Amino acid sequence: MKTIILSELGPSQRYQYVLGAVAPRPIALVSSLDKDTRLNLAPYSFFNIFSATPPV
Repeated sequence: MKTIILSELGPSQRYQYVLGAVAPRPIALVSSLDKDTRLNLAPYSFFNIFSATPPV
């Protein structure tokens, strides 16, 4: 098994590893009904990398 020590990588390499850990982004289907019971169904995805140093 390959071991990756993030503290030994440069910022751009660290960013690529963190980015690869959250791709592809998960997608959920969110539904709602309005007061007239009309259905609305939409794809929703929110997943963000805040920082590569530290990897959060």
